[in-house]
Amino acid sequence: MATQKEVTLRRGVLRTFWFLGAVALTGWAAEARAADALNLFPDPLAVAINVVVFLLLIYPTSRFLLRPLVRTLEERERRTEGALRSMDALLGETAQLRQTLEARLDEARERAQAQRAAVLQEGEEEQRRELTDAREHAARKLEEARAEMAAELDAARQTLRAEAESLSRELASKVLGRSL
Repeated sequence: MATQKEVTLRRGVLRTFWFLGAVALTGWAAEARAADALNLFPDPLAVAINVVVFLLLIYPTSRFLLRPLVRTLEERERRTEGALRSMDALLGETAQLRQTLEARLDEARERAQAQRAAVLQEGEEEQRRELTDAREHAARKLEEARAEMAAELDAARQTLRAEAESLSRELASKVLGRSL
């Protein structure tokens, strides 16, 4: 549905065109009369009529064509400026949000890096502890093996001494020919 303003504007435009059409028809008739002879000086009546028609057309043309057109253009410019201002505000807000997001991302990266370093340090400490435990376990096993070997060596020496004594007695008794 058309608003009252639009209807009024359309009526004014139609009236202006009817008026211009009537003036144009009048102008053609005057032009046909002037074509009969070469006229170097304009007819003062024709000039006066043209001036009156011009003056009569200024108001309706201004009121019904130019003013609405200027209002429409001003409204369009006002809306465009408003849209540009709101776009600038949104761009500023977007830049601020981007900076906030980048700051948060930097903080998250730093926290992740710190956690990673902590986990790596824990892993290294755990590895050191396990390595120390394994070395201590290996050292204990080595000591146990050495102790066991030393005990077996002492047992073997004692066995060998006892056998050597018994062999030497046996040998001495054979050499001497009597038992010792």
